[in-house]
Amino acid sequence: MTVQESSPAMVISAAAALLIAGASMTLSLESGSIVVIICAWVVGALSLVLLACARVHVSADHEDLRVRSWFLGLPLLRVRFERILRVRVEQVDSPGFGGAGGLRLTLRGGMLAVRGDQLLVLEMKDTGRDVRIQVRESEQLAGVLEHQLQLRHGR
Repeated sequence: MTVQESSPAMVISAAAALLIAGASMTLSLESGSIVVIICAWVVGALSLVLLACARVHVSADHEDLRVRSWFLGLPLLRVRFERILRVRVEQVDSPGFGGAGGLRLTLRGGMLAVRGDQLLVLEMKDTGRDVRIQVRESEQLAGVLEHQLQLRHGR
């Protein structure tokens, strides 16, 4: 199963960052200031990060759950089924920025919020921490994951 989620807020943010980077590059050519050049490169790099997170593909097959960016196919999160103890879906009372079309990803892969009011929670065996993925098709993903876990455990 593959789910594609887009974040309009991230696309708009990336476009704004690219415009700022372009304006900074133009200023840096005219002024020759090292500070303006550094700012232009930093904003350009930020816009690439925003583009990488603007749209994601969440897929589950017989081995693992993967979240990849549509931009260059960068891997954002990968969870192997043998590491998953349990799967559940929770309702999010206040979707916040993630529900409004933003993306929030922790550096250690513990939380990925794209869109929707449902949260797919993966209880992990080895770390004891939960991996949380907020997408609109959380229930369908949970069903696929539960089925794969049952096949793995021979139930």
